[in-house]
Amino acid sequence: MYPYCSEDHLNFSYRKPLILKEILGYNADVVALQECDVKFFDNDLSLVMKMNGYLGHMKIKSTNVQEGEAIYYRSNKFNVVGSHDISIADYFNNSENAEILRLRLETLSDVRQCLSGRNTVLQILALQVKDNSNHVILVCNTHLYFHPTANLIRVCQVILCLTRLEEIKRYYEKEGRTVSIIWAGDFNSTTTSLAFHLIFTNSLLRDTTHKQYDEDYHTLTKDFDYFHSLNLMTYANYDYTAYLPSYSDVLDHIFFDQTTLSFKRCIPMPSHSEVTEFVGLPSCKIPSDHLAVIVDLEMRQDITNNLKAN
Repeated sequence: MYPYCSEDHLNFSYRKPLILKEILGYNADVVALQECDVKFFDNDLSLVMKMNGYLGHMKIKSTNVQEGEAIYYRSNKFNVVGSHDISIADYFNNSENAEILRLRLETLSDVRQCLSGRNTVLQILALQVKDNSNHVILVCNTHLYFHPTANLIRVCQVILCLTRLEEIKRYYEKEGRTVSIIWAGDFNSTTTSLAFHLIFTNSLLRDTTHKQYDEDYHTLTKDFDYFHSLNLMTYANYDYTAYLPSYSDVLDHIFFDQTTLSFKRCIPMPSHSEVTEFVGLPSCKIPSDHLAVIVDLEMRQDITNNLKAN
């Protein structure tokens, strides 16, 4: 898959120290990783992260796939108050809240079968801010289905993720807590995709001239007045987050709840000359085939004042 990168540099024993150094170098409060190897999480990463003040949780994709999504957080700033991970396929097949989508896909058996067979997971870790027990941050992490023609699958996966997020947000709000959402991941979705449009605008795209609008998407969306209630924003002013000689685009995103959080700044990406120095990603200097997306978010002042008043 990466013929320009030598086997020595693709070997995980070479990449491991580079990955550890990069993660620690960002000095983040919260870290979300995708395609994290279970052995790496258990034997190396968690040990190093704990030595540097972090604790971690992992959601494995399945018993047959020893990788998954991992979230680390600074233990001096947050406490874990809940973990609400799901297998998206299991949620689709079994949750009462997914019944509407199951009905919409009754005539799209191939889509339904594919959606039911994917091992995609949504990781949700509820973090309580230590200096304010009334504030919960839902840190969410996922890696959507990769296939370039699977736009409808990703839309369905996003609907299921949003449904679960709304469900968990309501759970904590009923306890009287202020809830923030940070949703990070490899969405395999560009900023012009159907899935991104749904997250960003709260509704399904209706433009029949859109390049991803096809017969199956029309079948799903016809007379389907789906709308989600989460007020999510992102910063995506990058040239790309994944770079191959034949393809590059922004596929990785960090969405945040703009009712409680505001964007402050991002860490600049490596320059194009640095990315292409050894043709593409990964390379002997950049150990991943995707670039890390790093943002600095802060609590909105009016929310902070309200929390202090309570």
